[in-house]
Amino acid sequence: MIRKTLSVIAVALAVGVLSNLITRWEMGDPSPATKETVLAELRGSDPYAHALLRDSSEAEQILQEFKDTKSVQAFEKHIGTVAEQIGLPALRKADDETAIRAAKKYKNLFETLAKLDRAACAAFMSDEGASKVVQKPEVKPVYYLLSDALLVAYESGKSGTLKSTLDPDTAMSILTDHLSILETDEVDIANPTQCETFIKIYDVDRVPEDVRATYSRYVIAGAPG
Repeated sequence: MIRKTLSVIAVALAVGVLSNLITRWEMGDPSPATKETVLAELRGSDPYAHALLRDSSEAEQILQEFKDTKSVQAFEKHIGTVAEQIGLPALRKADDETAIRAAKKYKNLFETLAKLDRAACAAFMSDEGASKVVQKPEVKPVYYLLSDALLVAYESGKSGTLKSTLDPDTAMSILTDHLSILETDEVDIANPTQCETFIKIYDVDRVPEDVRATYSRYVIAGAPG
């Protein structure tokens, strides 16, 4: 479930921005599908997705395919792959402060979704609904702060060293003993009550201080492999 969340975060607002580009192209906007053009669109709205495309050696190919096919689904798949290849490995090496901050921003996002509409989490976690949810005026600024926090963590991790990771038993112990997560809470990400589950998962202030940073890296980047 956590890995699914990370995949959605990497593309949600970026997909909305790129969908707007499609609309403009169809209306005759001559803006080329260059790396620079799309990065300029993303820079002020989705800093983390901007950084992933900026640093990807496959960006030009991905963006040209997007311009040629106007396939949002293909873009989602490609940028998700980029996140797996360069984003998550860097986040796993993020320094303690930035990892904890990013995890807290996740919590803020799910709290916002829960207040907006208990079905918003289910929509956010769907393959087609995320970009629409994050465009809502109540959600967009909160999502931006998360994306910015992920960018800072990503940048810290690019030059960081590999940090210790949580083994499955320790991770489960934290979830059940400190965050009141039941195994049944992780069964169905399409369940509208999942907002409450995600709020618990990212409530890192309740995690013991000696493993808080390690746990934060786990929930913002997942486990390797």
